[in-house]
Amino acid sequence: MDQIQFTVKTTETEPLTLSRAVLIYEDHKRRAFATVHQCTVKGGKPVLLSGRAMTPAMSRSLSGKLNRKNIIGIGEFLPENVLMTDGDTLMWYEKPQVRHLAFKPSTIYPHRSLGLRGGPVPIPGTIFVAGPQNWSVFAVKGTERPTPSTPLYAAPFYNVDQNGGICQGNVTIPKSTAADRIGAWNDAFFRSYFPHANYSGVVDYEGDVTALWTDLLDGKFGKDFPEEVMCSYGLTLADLIRKRGEL
Repeated sequence: MDQIQFTVKTTETEPLTLSRAVLIYEDHKRRAFATVHQCTVKGGKPVLLSGRAMTPAMSRSLSGKLNRKNIIGIGEFLPENVLMTDGDTLMWYEKPQVRHLAFKPSTIYPHRSLGLRGGPVPIPGTIFVAGPQNWSVFAVKGTERPTPSTPLYAAPFYNVDQNGGICQGNVTIPKSTAADRIGAWNDAFFRSYFPHANYSGVVDYEGDVTALWTDLLDGKFGKDFPEEVMCSYGLTLADLIRKRGEL
């Protein structure tokens, strides 16, 4: 086996020393097993000592040490609307409610724009996912906290693509995905301007999502969002968690 040499540089004054190594074993069924080994140096070369199986607690401890910004702290209190934490990724649920949304004209897709309007409107239950490379939103039916078997629907909002990805635009998003920043993430989405739909067929409604929001602002559906117009992704919450966890 060829030897590979590399160096590790940090901005800290205290040098890093090799202490442990993690070996990961996988098979064709995507099952995995990891062992943690103490390391020593003999004759100027690192040597792996006997190892032991990595437990979930050990993996969380390692994740906390690797996560220099301490985005998700070990032992952090999690409110009931948090559905998942995984390293620096946070998933949470917002119940159906009435929120004030603001719309503005779009010069890019004027035919998908509502123009300059705003007001309180009912919205469905939503699931948000926020992480270093991901900010997305999905819709769910009902008022109960989602479970792994809960079906997911396309979020009926402007600024969202067909996969649930949120177009950030010039919105300033929080730098942390700690659970105590959920309110800031919600504000970054709901208190931003909504200029246009990112694609056609967001909802099953005559005139699509622009006509829907017009009717919602006009009070056609009162305080209840018409969940029957939402388009299914054909995925459950468990599918979403599984997909994002695949390497």
